[in-house]
Amino acid sequence: VAENNWREPATPVDFFTAKADVWTLLQQAGLNPDVLTVSAEAPPWYHPGQSGAIRLGKNILAQFGVLHPQVLKQWDIDFPVAAFEIFTDNLPPAKAKKTSTKASLILNPLQPVTRDFAFVVSNDIAADMVLKAAKNVDKNLITNIALFDVYAGKGMAENHRSLAFTITLQPTNNTLTDAEIETVSKNIVTAVEKIGGQLRG
Repeated sequence: VAENNWREPATPVDFFTAKADVWTLLQQAGLNPDVLTVSAEAPPWYHPGQSGAIRLGKNILAQFGVLHPQVLKQWDIDFPVAAFEIFTDNLPPAKAKKTSTKASLILNPLQPVTRDFAFVVSNDIAADMVLKAAKNVDKNLITNIALFDVYAGKGMAENHRSLAFTITLQPTNNTLTDAEIETVSKNIVTAVEKIGGQLRG
């Protein structure tokens, strides 16, 4: 479990908790998330299907996930535990900063727009691959994309799962029209279909 602070009750941790933490640390280390890939491989002390690895090319930079129930049993732990490992020897050398001056804070007065999507994909298609396909539709307009659900139960074809994610569109000049939002949405669907995804009805 992870405690927000001493005044609030502990909140459950899961696969996404571990992934978010390790992802943040890698970005803080200067790594560009667009060049990283996420795979389902992980050592046996993690729970199968609730763990993964982050790679840069052939190098594994980190492994993360929910600890295996057998590991928790050995330690007499009766609640979920999320963990991650970062292999610092595999991290690329930090690039020297060109300047010590921080970039100016730019506040955008235009309201961002969010849209949810759910695609059915085969298990051999990494979730990260789907998110990148969607993000690449318009890297300037799509300022954030977040996976919030993975489903592989009743109603799914064998060796397939549903990936649901939210995208955030941040206009810079004018408020987005319904037609513009619809165009971006259609382009996202097309991009994911090209890599083997199918929009879930």
